[in-house]
Amino acid sequence: MILNNNDIESKCYGCSACVNICPKKCITMAENDEGFRFPQMTEDTCINCDLCDKACPIGKPAIELHTGQLESPECYFCYALDDIVRKRSASGGMAFTISEFVISQGGVVFGVVGKWFEHVHHIMATTVEELIPTSNSKNIQSDIGNTYNEAMKQLNTGRLVLYTGTPCQIAGLYSFLGKDYDNLLTLDIVCHGVPSQKVLKAYIKSIEQKNRKKVINFGRENINQYLPAQYIIRYDDGTNDIIYPDSSVYRQGFLTNLFQRKSCYSCQYAAVPRIGDISLADMMFSQEILKKHDKTNIGISSIMANSNKGKNAIKDVRSKIYIESLSMRALASGVKYFVEPPLYNDLRGEFFHCFLSKGFNEATKIIHKAYAPAKRNQRKVAFVKKLMLLKKVPGLGYIIKRLRGHNI
Repeated sequence: MILNNNDIESKCYGCSACVNICPKKCITMAENDEGFRFPQMTEDTCINCDLCDKACPIGKPAIELHTGQLESPECYFCYALDDIVRKRSASGGMAFTISEFVISQGGVVFGVVGKWFEHVHHIMATTVEELIPTSNSKNIQSDIGNTYNEAMKQLNTGRLVLYTGTPCQIAGLYSFLGKDYDNLLTLDIVCHGVPSQKVLKAYIKSIEQKNRKKVINFGRENINQYLPAQYIIRYDDGTNDIIYPDSSVYRQGFLTNLFQRKSCYSCQYAAVPRIGDISLADMMFSQEILKKHDKTNIGISSIMANSNKGKNAIKDVRSKIYIESLSMRALASGVKYFVEPPLYNDLRGEFFHCFLSKGFNEATKIIHKAYAPAKRNQRKVAFVKKLMLLKKVPGLGYIIKRLRGHNI
């Protein structure tokens, strides 16, 4: 294969393109010590066809894999006009609305289902009923399974196909197919890096041990219309705990990039030109827009149309959405992962050493250590905002953006 044992863990995206293309089925995905899946080959059945090398997206720029990308993508904020669709979705219901349209045209949609701490995986949906479980974010890397092959079969029949996933999964699809199809539409979910599911499972286990009851679901929901989306832990006895993002030790570790996949820190698809026909993210950066359009806190989408196919898909659902243009600068300053990958955290190695040798509870000390600078910056931002309320001070907007880690 293209990767040797020394660099596979720093470069491989875990997209499973090699698994899908292998004619002898001698490549499987196996979890490493940190909890990320990597390809493993059974060498005695390998016929050295090199198809796995050809299907691997590593080192292939987005513009090479997807030649239809626009030089200047169009940026918007938008949301579904149907509040039911919007409420059960992660960010404004745009992915569901586009998916629903594809199915109405006789097409199929490949999306993600499953509980965060169990088997999160891709499925093919052919009905709206099958589509509903794909709503809302899963915040963990999905198991692609055999869906690249299934997508190719549908494409070869001429059927309209929408494939959604992380940018590296979309890159893996294009690299696996070896070409673009006129009847293929792709939607990449703007990604903050994929976290270790092993860490998430350990976090859930620590909660179960502390509360002496079994967790049956953990995810992000809009419970309080006056606050940002909360993380809800649901137990088998019918009770639940609401965990606000800043108070979740797991969330703190994720936001400070402590346990993301190694390749995420140098992801070549977290940049413009984006790999998908459409790129989609939460919109949480403009208080003016949120106050005007999201009074019940059920989500707004930030969206980038990267190709003519993406632009046309948005036009197709225009009657079902509210949409307004944004500048690229506004979009990227609000959600920087449209244009850059997460930064590597120097404490990552220390965290995993502690986690693997002493367990999650002990490793939370490293999380608190990593999160401390972020908490200090939050206090600084709050202080500067108070100053702005008292008196207009030149340059304060610049200072706030720098404190939040935006590139100016």
